[in-house]
Amino acid sequence: MWWLQASILVLLAISVFCENETLDPNAPTACNNFYEYVCEKPIVVGYPRIMAVHWSQNNLSNDIDQYQDYVFHPQQKLRFWDVANADVISKWLVQFDTNDNGVKWKEHTKRHEEFLTFDGPKKREALERIFENYNLSVITRFYKSLKKSVEHLEDLRVPVSSHNHYYHGLFDEIVDIHISQIRSESKYNEEQKNYLIDKVKNVKIIFPYLEYNNITIWRQAKTAYEKEYYRLKTVINETHLHPDVVDKMVRVLAVNPAMEIFEKYITTFTPRFVFQHVVSAATRHSFNYQDEIHLSIFTVFNPKTNPNAVYDRILYVMCHELLHVHYNVDSPPFETEIWDREKQCIHDRLDYYANAYKNETDWSLAQFSYEDSANVSGLRLMLLYLAQMTSDSNQIRENIENVVTRFCHKTQRKAAAHNPLDVSLNVAVSQMPTFNNLYNCTPGDRMYVARDKYCKALNMDIDVNDYTTQKIEKDDLFVLTQFMDVLENTADELDAANITTIEYEKFDVTVTDVEEEEEALEGSAESSESSSEESSEEKDGDLEDELKEAESLASSSLSFNFPFFVILILSIYLF
Repeated sequence: MWWLQASILVLLAISVFCENETLDPNAPTACNNFYEYVCEKPIVVGYPRIMAVHWSQNNLSNDIDQYQDYVFHPQQKLRFWDVANADVISKWLVQFDTNDNGVKWKEHTKRHEEFLTFDGPKKREALERIFENYNLSVITRFYKSLKKSVEHLEDLRVPVSSHNHYYHGLFDEIVDIHISQIRSESKYNEEQKNYLIDKVKNVKIIFPYLEYNNITIWRQAKTAYEKEYYRLKTVINETHLHPDVVDKMVRVLAVNPAMEIFEKYITTFTPRFVFQHVVSAATRHSFNYQDEIHLSIFTVFNPKTNPNAVYDRILYVMCHELLHVHYNVDSPPFETEIWDREKQCIHDRLDYYANAYKNETDWSLAQFSYEDSANVSGLRLMLLYLAQMTSDSNQIRENIENVVTRFCHKTQRKAAAHNPLDVSLNVAVSQMPTFNNLYNCTPGDRMYVARDKYCKALNMDIDVNDYTTQKIEKDDLFVLTQFMDVLENTADELDAANITTIEYEKFDVTVTDVEEEEEALEGSAESSESSSEESSEEKDGDLEDELKEAESLASSSLSFNFPFFVILILSIYLF
Protein backbone atom coordinates (compact mmCIF):
# COMPACT_ATOMS: atom_id res chain seq x y z
CA MET A 1 0.00 0.00 0.00
CA TRP A 2 3.02 2.33 0.46
CA TRP A 3 3.37 2.83 -3.27
CA LEU A 4 -0.23 3.98 -3.53
CA GLN A 5 0.31 6.45 -0.71
CA ALA A 6 3.46 7.77 -2.37
CA SER A 7 1.65 8.15 -5.68
CA ILE A 8 -1.10 10.12 -4.00
CA LEU A 9 1.44 12.46 -2.39
CA VAL A 10 3.09 13.05 -5.77
CA LEU A 11 -0.27 13.82 -7.35
CA LEU A 12 -1.06 16.18 -4.49
CA ALA A 13 2.20 18.04 -5.13
CA ILE A 14 1.41 18.29 -8.84
CA SER A 15 -2.07 19.57 -8.04
CA VAL A 16 -0.69 22.25 -5.72
CA PHE A 17 1.83 23.25 -8.40
CA CYS A 18 -0.91 23.61 -11.00
CA GLU A 19 -2.98 25.64 -8.56
CA ASN A 20 -0.10 28.02 -7.87
CA GLU A 21 0.56 28.39 -11.58
CA THR A 22 -3.09 29.24 -12.18
CA LEU A 23 -3.00 31.96 -9.56
CA ASP A 24 -0.21 33.83 -11.34
CA PRO A 25 -0.55 37.37 -9.97
CA ASN A 26 0.53 38.79 -13.33
CA ALA A 27 -2.14 36.97 -15.31
CA PRO A 28 -4.92 39.33 -16.47
CA THR A 29 -8.31 38.86 -14.87
CA ALA A 30 -11.71 40.20 -15.84
CA CYS A 31 -11.56 42.61 -12.90
CA ASN A 32 -8.02 43.73 -13.61
CA ASN A 33 -7.85 44.21 -17.38
CA PHE A 34 -10.91 42.91 -19.20
CA TYR A 35 -9.50 43.45 -22.68
CA GLU A 36 -6.38 41.40 -21.94
CA TYR A 37 -8.43 38.82 -20.06
CA VAL A 38 -10.61 38.16 -23.09
CA CYS A 39 -7.89 38.47 -25.71
CA GLU A 40 -5.55 35.98 -24.00
CA LYS A 41 -8.18 33.28 -24.35
CA PRO A 42 -7.93 31.00 -27.40
CA ILE A 43 -9.69 32.87 -30.18
CA VAL A 44 -11.50 31.03 -32.94
CA VAL A 45 -10.61 32.98 -36.06
CA GLY A 46 -13.73 33.49 -38.11
CA TYR A 47 -12.95 34.44 -41.67
CA PRO A 48 -15.47 36.71 -43.39
CA ARG A 49 -17.67 35.38 -46.16
CA ILE A 50 -15.77 37.48 -48.71
CA MET A 51 -12.38 39.14 -48.50
CA ALA A 52 -12.55 42.87 -47.94
CA VAL A 53 -10.56 45.57 -49.69
CA HIS A 54 -7.96 47.23 -47.46
CA TRP A 55 -6.99 50.70 -48.67
CA SER A 56 -3.81 50.70 -46.58
CA GLN A 57 -2.52 47.64 -48.45
CA ASN A 58 -3.33 49.19 -51.81
CA ASN A 59 -3.07 45.79 -53.50
CA LEU A 60 -5.55 46.54 -56.29
CA SER A 61 -4.56 47.94 -59.64
CA ASN A 62 -5.39 51.54 -60.47
CA ASP A 63 -6.23 50.54 -64.03
CA ILE A 64 -9.73 51.04 -65.38
CA ASP A 65 -11.23 48.09 -67.27
CA GLN A 66 -11.53 48.74 -70.99
CA TYR A 67 -13.62 46.77 -73.49
CA GLN A 68 -13.90 46.81 -77.26
CA ASP A 69 -17.03 48.93 -77.34
CA TYR A 70 -15.25 51.67 -75.42
CA VAL A 71 -13.99 53.23 -78.66
CA PHE A 72 -14.55 56.91 -79.23
CA HIS A 73 -13.72 58.98 -82.31
CA PRO A 74 -13.96 62.64 -81.35
CA GLN A 75 -14.26 65.11 -84.18
CA GLN A 76 -11.75 67.36 -82.47
CA LYS A 77 -9.52 67.37 -79.44
CA LEU A 78 -10.36 69.80 -76.65
CA ARG A 79 -8.59 71.27 -73.68
CA PHE A 80 -9.55 69.94 -70.28
CA TRP A 81 -11.58 72.91 -69.06
CA ASP A 82 -13.50 73.02 -72.34
CA VAL A 83 -14.91 69.62 -71.42
CA ALA A 84 -14.89 69.49 -67.61
CA ASN A 85 -17.47 70.95 -65.22
CA ALA A 86 -15.61 72.42 -62.23
CA ASP A 87 -18.71 72.36 -60.00
CA VAL A 88 -19.16 68.61 -60.54
CA ILE A 89 -15.50 67.97 -59.67
CA SER A 90 -15.78 70.02 -56.48
CA LYS A 91 -19.06 68.32 -55.52
CA TRP A 92 -17.61 64.82 -55.58
CA LEU A 93 -14.31 66.02 -54.15
CA VAL A 94 -16.24 66.76 -50.94
CA GLN A 95 -17.17 63.08 -50.70
CA PHE A 96 -13.66 61.84 -51.49
CA ASP A 97 -12.34 64.15 -48.74
CA THR A 98 -15.01 62.89 -46.36
CA ASN A 99 -14.18 59.27 -47.12
CA ASP A 100 -10.54 59.99 -46.34
CA ASN A 101 -11.20 62.14 -43.27
CA GLY A 102 -14.80 61.96 -42.18
CA VAL A 103 -14.22 63.84 -38.94
CA LYS A 104 -13.83 67.04 -40.96
CA TRP A 105 -16.85 66.58 -43.22
CA LYS A 106 -18.20 69.99 -42.23
CA GLU A 107 -14.97 71.66 -43.32
CA HIS A 108 -15.10 69.83 -46.65
CA THR A 109 -18.70 70.95 -47.20
CA LYS A 110 -17.86 74.52 -46.27
CA ARG A 111 -15.00 74.54 -48.79
CA HIS A 112 -17.39 73.51 -51.56
CA GLU A 113 -19.99 76.11 -50.59
CA GLU A 114 -17.33 78.79 -50.72
CA PHE A 115 -16.02 77.35 -53.99
CA LEU A 116 -19.42 77.83 -55.65
CA THR A 117 -19.13 81.59 -55.10
CA PHE A 118 -15.95 81.82 -57.19
CA ASP A 119 -15.86 82.89 -60.81
CA GLY A 120 -14.77 80.42 -63.51
CA PRO A 121 -11.02 81.15 -63.58
CA LYS A 122 -10.76 81.12 -59.80
CA LYS A 123 -12.59 77.76 -59.61
CA ARG A 124 -10.22 76.21 -62.13
CA GLU A 125 -7.18 77.59 -60.37
CA ALA A 126 -8.38 76.31 -56.99
CA LEU A 127 -8.98 72.77 -58.31
CA GLU A 128 -5.65 72.62 -60.15
CA ARG A 129 -3.88 73.58 -56.94
CA ILE A 130 -5.78 70.96 -54.90
CA PHE A 131 -5.11 68.10 -57.33
CA GLU A 132 -1.40 68.78 -57.70
CA ASN A 133 -0.74 67.02 -54.40
CA TYR A 134 -3.97 65.08 -53.98
CA ASN A 135 -3.53 61.41 -53.07
CA LEU A 136 -4.42 59.28 -56.10
CA SER A 137 -5.17 56.25 -53.92
CA VAL A 138 -8.11 58.11 -52.35
CA ILE A 139 -9.61 58.89 -55.76
CA THR A 140 -9.26 55.30 -56.97
CA ARG A 141 -11.35 53.96 -54.09
CA PHE A 142 -14.67 54.56 -55.80
CA TYR A 143 -13.93 52.50 -58.88
CA LYS A 144 -12.01 49.80 -57.00
CA SER A 145 -14.90 49.20 -54.61
CA LEU A 146 -17.40 49.36 -57.47
CA LYS A 147 -15.46 46.79 -59.51
CA LYS A 148 -14.91 44.52 -56.50
CA SER A 149 -18.58 44.76 -55.53
CA VAL A 150 -19.64 43.40 -58.91
CA GLU A 151 -17.31 40.43 -58.32
CA HIS A 152 -18.69 39.93 -54.79
CA LEU A 153 -22.29 40.00 -55.96
CA GLU A 154 -21.47 37.41 -58.61
CA ASP A 155 -19.96 35.22 -55.89
CA LEU A 156 -22.66 35.70 -53.25
CA ARG A 157 -25.67 35.17 -55.51
CA VAL A 158 -27.98 36.61 -52.85
CA PRO A 159 -31.65 37.25 -53.70
CA VAL A 160 -32.31 40.70 -55.13
CA SER A 161 -33.79 42.85 -52.39
CA SER A 162 -34.11 46.45 -51.26
CA HIS A 163 -34.99 45.55 -47.66
CA ASN A 164 -33.53 42.73 -45.57
CA HIS A 165 -36.33 41.96 -43.12
CA TYR A 166 -34.19 40.04 -40.64
CA TYR A 167 -31.54 42.68 -40.00
CA HIS A 168 -34.02 45.55 -40.22
CA GLY A 169 -36.26 43.75 -37.74
CA LEU A 170 -33.35 43.46 -35.32
CA PHE A 171 -32.44 47.11 -35.81
CA ASP A 172 -36.04 48.21 -35.27
CA GLU A 173 -36.12 46.36 -31.94
CA ILE A 174 -32.96 48.18 -30.85
CA VAL A 175 -34.45 51.51 -31.91
CA ASP A 176 -37.67 50.85 -29.96
CA ILE A 177 -35.74 49.95 -26.80
CA HIS A 178 -33.64 53.10 -27.07
CA ILE A 179 -36.66 55.31 -27.60
CA SER A 180 -38.35 53.76 -24.57
CA GLN A 181 -35.13 54.29 -22.63
CA ILE A 182 -35.07 58.01 -23.47
CA ARG A 183 -38.77 58.48 -22.80
CA SER A 184 -38.76 56.82 -19.38
CA GLU A 185 -35.27 57.53 -17.99
CA SER A 186 -34.07 60.88 -19.35
CA LYS A 187 -34.50 63.94 -17.15
CA TYR A 188 -34.65 66.30 -20.09
CA ASN A 189 -37.97 68.08 -20.57
CA GLU A 190 -40.55 66.68 -22.98
CA GLU A 191 -39.54 68.95 -25.86
CA GLN A 192 -35.90 67.95 -25.52
CA LYS A 193 -36.73 64.25 -25.23
CA ASN A 194 -38.93 64.48 -28.32
CA TYR A 195 -36.02 66.06 -30.19
CA LEU A 196 -33.76 63.14 -29.26
CA ILE A 197 -36.45 60.58 -30.10
CA ASP A 198 -37.15 62.18 -33.49
CA LYS A 199 -33.44 61.98 -34.28
CA VAL A 200 -33.47 58.27 -33.47
CA LYS A 201 -36.61 57.63 -35.50
CA ASN A 202 -35.11 59.29 -38.57
CA VAL A 203 -32.00 57.12 -38.64
CA LYS A 204 -31.72 54.92 -41.73
CA ILE A 205 -29.56 51.84 -42.17
CA ILE A 206 -28.34 49.83 -45.15
CA PHE A 207 -26.69 46.40 -45.24
CA PRO A 208 -24.35 46.21 -48.27
CA TYR A 209 -24.86 43.27 -50.64
CA LEU A 210 -28.02 42.28 -48.77
CA GLU A 211 -29.96 45.29 -50.01
CA TYR A 212 -29.96 47.24 -53.27
CA ASN A 213 -27.95 44.36 -54.63
CA ASN A 214 -29.22 44.05 -58.19
CA ILE A 215 -26.00 43.08 -59.95
CA THR A 216 -27.33 44.36 -63.29
CA ILE A 217 -27.49 47.90 -61.92
CA TRP A 218 -24.05 47.64 -60.31
CA ARG A 219 -22.65 46.48 -63.65
CA GLN A 220 -24.36 49.38 -65.42
CA ALA A 221 -22.78 51.83 -62.98
CA LYS A 222 -19.36 50.26 -63.46
CA THR A 223 -19.74 50.46 -67.25
CA ALA A 224 -20.89 54.07 -67.04
CA TYR A 225 -17.78 54.98 -65.05
CA GLU A 226 -15.46 53.21 -67.48
CA LYS A 227 -17.04 54.70 -70.60
CA GLU A 228 -16.92 58.24 -69.22
CA TYR A 229 -13.31 57.81 -68.18
CA TYR A 230 -12.17 56.63 -71.60
CA ARG A 231 -14.37 59.15 -73.44
CA LEU A 232 -12.74 62.01 -71.58
CA LYS A 233 -9.26 60.55 -72.00
CA THR A 234 -9.89 60.33 -75.76
CA VAL A 235 -11.32 63.79 -76.29
CA ILE A 236 -8.94 65.77 -74.02
CA ASN A 237 -5.69 67.16 -75.33
CA GLU A 238 -4.23 69.20 -72.48
CA THR A 239 -0.70 70.62 -72.65
CA HIS A 240 -0.80 73.19 -69.86
CA LEU A 241 -1.66 70.83 -67.02
CA HIS A 242 0.38 67.92 -65.72
CA PRO A 243 -1.00 64.58 -67.00
CA ASP A 244 -1.35 63.27 -63.43
CA VAL A 245 -3.50 66.24 -62.45
CA VAL A 246 -5.69 65.70 -65.50
CA ASP A 247 -6.01 61.97 -64.78
CA LYS A 248 -7.09 62.58 -61.20
CA MET A 249 -9.80 65.03 -62.21
CA VAL A 250 -10.99 62.75 -65.02
CA ARG A 251 -11.44 59.93 -62.50
CA VAL A 252 -13.56 62.26 -60.33
CA LEU A 253 -15.66 63.33 -63.30
CA ALA A 254 -16.29 59.67 -64.20
CA VAL A 255 -18.04 59.25 -60.87
CA ASN A 256 -20.95 61.41 -62.01
CA PRO A 257 -22.63 59.08 -64.58
CA ALA A 258 -22.15 56.10 -62.27
CA MET A 259 -23.74 57.98 -59.38
CA GLU A 260 -26.68 59.06 -61.55
CA ILE A 261 -27.52 55.35 -61.94
CA PHE A 262 -27.17 54.65 -58.21
CA GLU A 263 -29.22 57.69 -57.23
CA LYS A 264 -32.14 56.45 -59.33
CA TYR A 265 -31.81 53.00 -57.76
CA ILE A 266 -31.14 53.80 -54.08
CA THR A 267 -33.71 56.54 -53.60
CA THR A 268 -34.28 56.33 -49.85
CA PHE A 269 -30.81 57.64 -49.00
CA THR A 270 -29.06 60.93 -49.78
CA PRO A 271 -26.60 61.05 -52.72
CA ARG A 272 -23.72 61.86 -50.38
CA PHE A 273 -24.43 58.70 -48.40
CA VAL A 274 -24.94 56.56 -51.51
CA PHE A 275 -21.47 57.64 -52.63
CA GLN A 276 -19.97 56.55 -49.30
CA HIS A 277 -21.97 53.31 -49.45
CA VAL A 278 -20.50 52.45 -52.87
CA VAL A 279 -16.95 53.36 -51.83
CA SER A 280 -17.22 51.30 -48.64
CA ALA A 281 -19.26 48.33 -49.87
CA ALA A 282 -16.19 46.18 -50.55
CA THR A 283 -14.45 47.21 -47.31
CA ARG A 284 -14.90 46.24 -43.66
CA HIS A 285 -16.11 49.72 -42.73
CA SER A 286 -19.29 50.45 -40.82
CA PHE A 287 -20.24 54.04 -40.13
CA ASN A 288 -22.95 56.56 -39.36
CA TYR A 289 -22.78 59.45 -41.81
CA GLN A 290 -25.21 62.17 -40.76
CA ASP A 291 -27.77 59.69 -39.41
CA GLU A 292 -27.48 57.23 -42.29
CA ILE A 293 -25.79 53.96 -41.30
CA HIS A 294 -23.74 51.61 -43.45
CA LEU A 295 -23.21 48.29 -41.65
CA SER A 296 -20.95 45.74 -43.31
CA ILE A 297 -21.86 42.07 -42.94
CA PHE A 298 -20.18 39.75 -45.45
CA THR A 299 -16.81 41.55 -45.53
CA VAL A 300 -16.51 41.33 -41.72
CA PHE A 301 -18.46 38.22 -40.75
CA ASN A 302 -19.57 34.88 -42.06
CA PRO A 303 -23.06 34.35 -40.62
CA LYS A 304 -22.86 30.60 -41.35
CA THR A 305 -19.83 30.02 -39.11
CA ASN A 306 -20.11 30.55 -35.36
CA PRO A 307 -23.49 32.31 -35.76
CA ASN A 308 -23.81 33.17 -32.06
CA ALA A 309 -20.58 35.18 -32.01
CA VAL A 310 -21.47 36.85 -35.30
CA TYR A 311 -24.91 37.77 -33.96
CA ASP A 312 -23.39 39.39 -30.85
CA ARG A 313 -20.90 41.41 -32.86
CA ILE A 314 -23.44 42.62 -35.40
CA LEU A 315 -25.78 43.54 -32.55
CA TYR A 316 -23.07 45.60 -30.88
CA VAL A 317 -22.12 47.42 -34.10
CA MET A 318 -25.80 48.25 -34.63
CA CYS A 319 -26.07 49.73 -31.14
CA HIS A 320 -22.79 51.62 -31.49
CA GLU A 321 -23.67 53.18 -34.85
CA LEU A 322 -27.18 54.04 -33.69
CA LEU A 323 -25.78 55.92 -30.69
CA HIS A 324 -23.70 58.08 -33.03
CA VAL A 325 -26.96 59.89 -33.69
CA HIS A 326 -26.22 61.59 -30.35
CA TYR A 327 -22.43 61.32 -30.15
CA ASN A 328 -20.54 62.79 -33.09
CA VAL A 329 -18.57 65.87 -34.08
CA ASP A 330 -21.66 68.10 -33.81
CA SER A 331 -22.18 70.48 -30.91
CA PRO A 332 -24.73 69.55 -28.21
CA PRO A 333 -28.29 70.49 -29.26
CA PHE A 334 -29.17 71.89 -25.82
CA GLU A 335 -28.15 71.91 -22.14
CA THR A 336 -24.45 72.19 -23.00
CA GLU A 337 -23.36 71.95 -19.37
CA ILE A 338 -25.00 68.53 -18.97
CA TRP A 339 -23.46 67.16 -22.17
CA ASP A 340 -20.04 68.53 -21.19
CA ARG A 341 -20.30 66.99 -17.73
CA GLU A 342 -21.16 63.59 -19.20
CA LYS A 343 -18.31 63.92 -21.72
CA GLN A 344 -15.86 64.81 -18.94
CA CYS A 345 -16.80 61.63 -17.09
CA ILE A 346 -15.83 59.60 -20.19
CA HIS A 347 -12.57 61.58 -20.43
CA ASP A 348 -11.74 60.76 -16.82
CA ARG A 349 -12.33 57.03 -17.39
CA LEU A 350 -10.19 57.08 -20.54
CA ASP A 351 -7.43 58.77 -18.59
CA TYR A 352 -7.68 56.12 -15.86
CA TYR A 353 -7.03 53.24 -18.28
CA ALA A 354 -4.53 55.00 -20.53
CA ASN A 355 -1.27 54.88 -18.59
CA ALA A 356 0.51 52.91 -21.32
CA TYR A 357 -0.11 55.68 -23.87
CA LYS A 358 0.40 58.88 -21.87
CA ASN A 359 4.08 59.22 -22.80
CA GLU A 360 3.30 59.35 -26.51
CA THR A 361 3.48 62.77 -28.08
CA ASP A 362 0.34 62.28 -30.18
CA TRP A 363 -1.78 61.09 -27.27
CA SER A 364 -5.07 62.98 -27.12
CA LEU A 365 -7.93 61.10 -25.51
CA ALA A 366 -10.48 63.88 -25.83
CA GLN A 367 -10.34 64.24 -29.61
CA PHE A 368 -12.29 61.08 -30.36
CA SER A 369 -14.19 60.65 -27.11
CA TYR A 370 -17.51 60.69 -28.99
CA GLU A 371 -16.53 57.20 -30.19
CA ASP A 372 -16.10 56.13 -26.57
CA SER A 373 -19.44 57.67 -25.61
CA ALA A 374 -21.03 55.62 -28.40
CA ASN A 375 -19.18 52.55 -27.07
CA VAL A 376 -20.43 53.03 -23.52
CA SER A 377 -24.04 53.82 -24.40
CA GLY A 378 -24.07 51.29 -27.24
CA LEU A 379 -22.94 48.47 -24.97
CA ARG A 380 -25.55 49.44 -22.38
CA LEU A 381 -28.24 49.41 -25.06
CA MET A 382 -27.07 45.98 -26.17
CA LEU A 383 -27.23 44.81 -22.55
CA LEU A 384 -30.80 46.10 -22.24
CA TYR A 385 -31.73 44.08 -25.31
CA LEU A 386 -29.97 40.92 -24.13
CA ALA A 387 -31.53 41.16 -20.65
CA GLN A 388 -34.93 40.72 -22.30
CA MET A 389 -33.75 37.76 -24.36
CA THR A 390 -32.18 35.48 -21.74
CA SER A 391 -32.23 34.64 -18.05
CA ASP A 392 -28.74 33.13 -18.15
CA SER A 393 -25.91 35.30 -16.78
CA ASN A 394 -23.37 32.96 -18.35
CA GLN A 395 -24.95 33.72 -21.71
CA ILE A 396 -24.62 37.45 -21.07
CA ARG A 397 -20.91 37.00 -20.28
CA GLU A 398 -20.45 35.06 -23.49
CA ASN A 399 -22.25 37.77 -25.46
CA ILE A 400 -19.99 40.51 -24.09
CA GLU A 401 -16.80 38.52 -24.57
CA ASN A 402 -17.80 37.76 -28.16
CA VAL A 403 -18.00 41.49 -28.76
CA VAL A 404 -14.58 42.23 -27.29
CA THR A 405 -12.97 39.30 -29.10
CA ARG A 406 -13.85 41.00 -32.37
CA PHE A 407 -11.38 43.78 -31.47
CA CYS A 408 -8.49 41.69 -30.14
CA HIS A 409 -5.13 42.74 -31.59
CA LYS A 410 -1.77 41.81 -30.10
CA THR A 411 0.16 44.73 -31.58
CA GLN A 412 -1.95 47.17 -33.58
CA ARG A 413 -4.44 48.57 -31.10
CA LYS A 414 -4.77 52.02 -32.59
CA ALA A 415 -7.29 52.83 -35.27
CA ALA A 416 -7.88 55.98 -37.25
CA ALA A 417 -10.14 58.47 -35.47
CA HIS A 418 -10.48 56.19 -32.42
CA ASN A 419 -8.76 55.83 -29.07
CA PRO A 420 -6.68 52.65 -28.49
CA LEU A 421 -8.85 49.54 -28.48
CA ASP A 422 -7.82 48.26 -25.06
CA VAL A 423 -8.45 51.63 -23.41
CA SER A 424 -11.77 52.25 -25.15
CA LEU A 425 -13.20 48.77 -24.54
CA ASN A 426 -12.10 48.63 -20.90
CA VAL A 427 -13.93 51.91 -20.38
CA ALA A 428 -17.05 50.58 -22.11
CA VAL A 429 -17.34 47.26 -20.27
CA SER A 430 -16.51 48.77 -16.87
CA GLN A 431 -19.43 51.16 -17.40
CA MET A 432 -21.88 48.27 -17.86
CA PRO A 433 -24.24 48.50 -14.86
CA THR A 434 -24.07 44.73 -14.25
CA PHE A 435 -20.37 44.24 -14.95
CA ASN A 436 -19.37 43.99 -11.27
CA ASN A 437 -21.99 41.31 -10.62
CA LEU A 438 -21.25 39.38 -13.79
CA TYR A 439 -17.53 39.08 -12.98
CA ASN A 440 -17.58 39.40 -9.16
CA CYS A 441 -15.50 42.60 -9.18
CA THR A 442 -15.11 44.35 -5.84
CA PRO A 443 -13.82 47.75 -4.64
CA GLY A 444 -10.09 47.98 -5.30
CA ASP A 445 -10.25 46.06 -8.57
CA ARG A 446 -9.08 48.09 -11.54
CA MET A 447 -12.26 47.42 -13.53
CA TYR A 448 -14.60 48.08 -10.61
CA VAL A 449 -16.83 51.15 -10.84
CA ALA A 450 -19.16 52.05 -7.99
CA ARG A 451 -22.81 52.56 -8.87
CA ASP A 452 -22.73 56.27 -8.05
CA LYS A 453 -19.69 56.71 -10.34
CA TYR A 454 -21.25 55.46 -13.58
CA CYS A 455 -21.05 58.00 -16.38
CA LYS A 456 -24.50 59.23 -17.26
CA ALA A 457 -25.74 59.54 -20.82
CA LEU A 458 -28.54 61.70 -22.23
CA ASN A 459 -29.24 62.92 -18.69
CA MET A 460 -30.50 59.49 -17.62
CA ASP A 461 -30.22 57.94 -14.17
CA ILE A 462 -28.97 54.35 -14.20
CA ASP A 463 -31.05 51.67 -12.53
CA VAL A 464 -29.04 48.44 -12.39
CA ASN A 465 -32.26 46.43 -12.23
CA ASP A 466 -33.12 47.52 -15.77
CA TYR A 467 -30.03 45.71 -17.03
CA THR A 468 -30.50 42.46 -15.14
CA THR A 469 -32.09 39.52 -16.89
CA GLN A 470 -35.84 40.04 -17.28
CA LYS A 471 -36.81 36.73 -18.84
CA ILE A 472 -38.93 34.35 -16.77
CA GLU A 473 -37.05 31.74 -14.73
CA LYS A 474 -38.01 28.16 -13.82
CA ASP A 475 -38.80 29.20 -10.26
CA ASP A 476 -41.15 31.86 -11.61
CA LEU A 477 -42.87 29.24 -13.73
CA PHE A 478 -43.28 26.99 -10.70
CA VAL A 479 -44.97 29.77 -8.71
CA LEU A 480 -47.15 30.65 -11.70
CA THR A 481 -48.17 27.02 -12.10
CA GLN A 482 -49.19 26.80 -8.45
CA PHE A 483 -51.17 30.01 -8.76
CA MET A 484 -52.95 28.77 -11.88
CA ASP A 485 -53.88 25.51 -10.13
CA VAL A 486 -55.47 27.50 -7.29
CA LEU A 487 -57.25 29.76 -9.76
CA GLU A 488 -58.62 26.83 -11.75
CA ASN A 489 -59.83 25.05 -8.60
CA THR A 490 -61.48 28.23 -7.39
CA ALA A 491 -63.20 28.66 -10.73
CA ASP A 492 -64.51 25.09 -10.57
CA GLU A 493 -65.82 25.67 -7.05
CA LEU A 494 -67.52 28.91 -8.03
CA ASP A 495 -69.08 27.27 -11.04
CA ALA A 496 -70.32 24.33 -8.97
CA ALA A 497 -71.83 26.65 -6.37
CA ASN A 498 -73.39 28.79 -9.11
CA ILE A 499 -72.19 31.90 -7.31
CA THR A 500 -73.48 35.11 -8.90
CA THR A 501 -72.44 38.75 -8.77
CA ILE A 502 -74.56 41.63 -7.54
CA GLU A 503 -75.86 42.09 -11.09
CA TYR A 504 -77.02 38.45 -10.92
CA GLU A 505 -74.67 37.44 -13.72
CA LYS A 506 -72.72 34.27 -13.37
CA PHE A 507 -69.11 34.88 -12.33
CA ASP A 508 -67.03 33.48 -15.21
CA VAL A 509 -63.37 32.61 -14.97
CA THR A 510 -61.65 31.38 -18.13
CA VAL A 511 -58.39 29.56 -17.66
CA THR A 512 -57.81 28.10 -21.12
CA ASP A 513 -55.89 31.10 -22.47
CA VAL A 514 -53.82 31.34 -19.31
CA GLU A 515 -52.89 27.67 -19.56
CA GLU A 516 -51.73 28.17 -23.13
CA GLU A 517 -49.65 31.15 -22.04
CA GLU A 518 -48.19 29.06 -19.22
CA GLU A 519 -47.19 26.33 -21.68
CA ALA A 520 -45.65 28.93 -24.00
CA LEU A 521 -43.63 30.39 -21.15
CA GLU A 522 -42.43 26.95 -20.16
CA GLY A 523 -41.29 26.33 -23.71
CA SER A 524 -39.58 29.72 -23.82
CA ALA A 525 -37.70 29.02 -20.61
CA GLU A 526 -36.62 25.59 -21.84
CA SER A 527 -35.32 27.01 -25.11
CA SER A 528 -33.18 29.57 -23.24
CA GLU A 529 -31.30 26.96 -21.25
CA SER A 530 -27.61 26.46 -22.01
CA SER A 531 -26.79 24.01 -24.80
CA SER A 532 -24.58 22.10 -22.37
CA GLU A 533 -27.61 21.04 -20.26
CA GLU A 534 -28.57 17.35 -20.41
CA SER A 535 -31.52 16.68 -22.72
CA SER A 536 -33.25 14.39 -20.23
CA GLU A 537 -34.91 16.23 -17.34
CA GLU A 538 -33.95 15.30 -13.77
CA LYS A 539 -36.71 14.32 -11.38
CA ASP A 540 -35.58 16.67 -8.68
CA GLY A 541 -35.43 20.19 -10.20
CA ASP A 542 -33.98 21.84 -7.09
CA LEU A 543 -31.19 19.30 -6.88
CA GLU A 544 -30.44 19.82 -10.57
CA ASP A 545 -30.13 23.59 -10.08
CA GLU A 546 -27.80 23.11 -7.12
CA LEU A 547 -25.61 20.73 -9.10
CA LYS A 548 -25.45 23.21 -11.98
CA GLU A 549 -24.46 26.00 -9.62
CA ALA A 550 -21.77 23.85 -8.05
CA GLU A 551 -20.50 22.84 -11.48
CA SER A 552 -20.40 26.47 -12.60
CA LEU A 553 -18.44 27.50 -9.51
CA ALA A 554 -16.02 24.64 -9.98
CA SER A 555 -15.39 25.47 -13.61
CA SER A 556 -14.94 29.21 -13.01
CA SER A 557 -12.78 29.35 -9.90
CA LEU A 558 -11.49 25.83 -9.20
CA SER A 559 -10.45 24.59 -12.61
CA PHE A 560 -7.18 23.08 -11.30
CA ASN A 561 -8.43 22.28 -7.81
CA PHE A 562 -10.85 19.52 -8.74
CA PRO A 563 -8.12 16.83 -8.88
CA PHE A 564 -6.82 18.15 -5.57
CA PHE A 565 -10.12 17.52 -3.80
CA VAL A 566 -10.56 14.09 -5.37
CA ILE A 567 -7.07 13.06 -4.28
CA LEU A 568 -7.59 14.56 -0.84
CA ILE A 569 -10.74 12.50 -0.34
CA LEU A 570 -8.96 9.35 -1.53
CA SER A 571 -6.03 9.97 0.80
CA ILE A 572 -8.31 10.48 3.78
CA TYR A 573 -10.11 7.26 2.92
CA LEU A 574 -6.91 5.25 2.45
CA PHE A 575 -5.00 6.63 5.41
